[in-house]
Amino acid sequence: MAGQHTPQSVQRANMAALSRAYNNIRALAEVIPGGVMKALDEVGEEAVARIVEMVDTPYPPASDPGNAPHRRTGTLQRGYDWEVIKGSRNESHLNITNEDAEYWEYLEFGTKNMAPRPHVRPAIRSARDSLGAKIVGGVTVAQRARAAGMRSF
Repeated sequence: MAGQHTPQSVQRANMAALSRAYNNIRALAEVIPGGVMKALDEVGEEAVARIVEMVDTPYPPASDPGNAPHRRTGTLQRGYDWEVIKGSRNESHLNITNEDAEYWEYLEFGTKNMAPRPHVRPAIRSARDSLGAKIVGGVTVAQRARAAGMRSF
C-alpha cells in the first residue's frame, strides 16, 4: 500500500538518520581543535595590537598608577608577541610574551615601590570577549575546507 510505513522501514529510516548524525558529529569533532587554534591566534593578534595601542602614549609625563605605562623608548611596545600552544589532549592556550622587555611584569603587577600599570590583562580581557564568535568562525571555516577536501589548519 502506498504511503504506509512498515515497522521495518521506519527502523531503517531511523538507523540511517542516526548514522548521518553520528558522521556529522564525528566530522565536527575533527575540525573543532583547528577552529579553536585559529580563534586563539586571532585573539592573540588582537590582544597584542591592543597592548601596543595602550602603551603608545609618549613619556613624559609618567603614567598614573592604575593606567597603562607611557612609551619611553618603545622597547616595551615593540617586544610583545603571542603564540598558541597546543597541549597533549587537544587543549590549547594562548601565550603572550615580551622577550625584549622582561620588566613588563613589574609594570603590569607593580612592585613594593611602584603601583601597577596594567596593560596586558585589560587588553586580553578586551580581546577575549570576541573569543566565542571567533571559535564559531574558525570551526565554520574548517568545516567548509574539510567539505571541499582541503586542509585548513
